[in-house]
Amino acid sequence: METFHAAIKSRNISLVTSAVVADTDHAEDSLKRLKQFGAKIIVGAFRASHAPYIFCQAYHQGVYGPSYVWLLTGAGMYDGWLDRHFSKDQAMWAPCSMAQVREASRGYLAVDDVYLRPDMDVLTVAGITAGEYAQRVAEFSRSSQYRQSRSAPYAFDAAWALALTLNRTDVKCLIVLLTCFFVCFHILYYVFDKT
Repeated sequence: METFHAAIKSRNISLVTSAVVADTDHAEDSLKRLKQFGAKIIVGAFRASHAPYIFCQAYHQGVYGPSYVWLLTGAGMYDGWLDRHFSKDQAMWAPCSMAQVREASRGYLAVDDVYLRPDMDVLTVAGITAGEYAQRVAEFSRSSQYRQSRSAPYAFDAAWALALTLNRTDVKCLIVLLTCFFVCFHILYYVFDKT
């Protein structure tokens, strides 16, 4: 969060207050604080399953509408989240109807990571396309006891970035880097092995 605060300050954006709206436990108090300080841009990092309750609180406190911008991060905040999560435990969201939650959440912006490039047929530096990568990982997952992680493409990209970096590294520098890596690895192994 401190990195985010520093980044917006460096871009001459005023931060009037900061409150964590990440779960249902403190949502009411966090929204009161945001309203009290006149915050108009709200960044929410909460689960889609918590969204109905948080937007219900926003509805009752008037923290919604055209003068507010809600930026929501993470997976699950796509079309249909309200229908999926509102009906699961409607008693938890009892103070609001689905229409009220829908009204309070209207116009939010959702952002998420891109785990695999959308242009599946473009040849990458690895010599394969994203579609071929996805097919290979799916085949491996079917014949393995391990499930494919949503972040698996990051590991693939990291391995390629490391390989390309090492390929362009001076041999003397490479020896120093590898020595440092192995020393750090042994230290970490020793620390975690003893705990």
